[in-house]
Amino acid sequence: MTPTVFHHVVVPLDGSALSEAALDPARRLLGEAQATLYLLRVLAPTENESPEARDARIESAQAHLREVERRLQPCQHDVELHVRHGDPAEAILAFSADVSADLLAMSSHGRCGLERLVRGSVAERVMRNSPLPVLQVTPCAPVGWERGFERVLVPLDGSARSESILPLAKAVARQFGSELLLFHVRGPREVESVAPYGPRAEALLEELRAEGFKASYTQVEGAPAAEILKAAEDTPCALLAMSTRGATGPQRWIFGSVAEDVLRHARSLALVQRA
Repeated sequence: MTPTVFHHVVVPLDGSALSEAALDPARRLLGEAQATLYLLRVLAPTENESPEARDARIESAQAHLREVERRLQPCQHDVELHVRHGDPAEAILAFSADVSADLLAMSSHGRCGLERLVRGSVAERVMRNSPLPVLQVTPCAPVGWERGFERVLVPLDGSARSESILPLAKAVARQFGSELLLFHVRGPREVESVAPYGPRAEALLEELRAEGFKASYTQVEGAPAAEILKAAEDTPCALLAMSTRGATGPQRWIFGSVAEDVLRHARSLALVQRA
């Protein structure tokens, strides 16, 4: 049996149906291995909240998690339900560390407000600071991934940091028998003095094929974010795998605003790991 990559997956929920979009892809990544799925609700602080109101919020969150668990049945994985209090991003990261999680799976369309998970400060903080890989899921993700990830699209910008996603991409590809698609965009501002990426890509392809992977390389010219998004849209049953640069201050993603733009607009599932 091909080894499963992930065994302890945390799925933060916010009470909305849209936030539950991450559940099925997370379960798919767990495969058939013995594994644990952690369903997490984080209750953000509320000013002047009475003990009765706090208890009611906790009870409501617990009831929601129990209902989600019921709808997941039959489930071959262990399912644990947890409610935490505090700053959502900090609580998600702390909880993931407490349970020794190896993946965070988050929907890209949570409810607006203090508990929203993404398209806002919470998800950006989680993704910038998580030492774990993060699976970003959109409710409008193209169909087809349910039968597995047939292709893993790996954007590379020519840096060693961008290539740091390759071990994880290879592990997922090995689990699902996926084809690895290396993808490089030569942007309009890329100066002529920059060494062509083709020779490095060919070396990577040789290594991947020697390891038994089906792999290919594509280079295009254009606006990097737009070309990556187009490639993801045009690639059926694809998982987008990208490295990012962690940041707690003004630093940006490894592609700068490119990666941020890709993740904000991607319709395909995206597996992100901090370099």
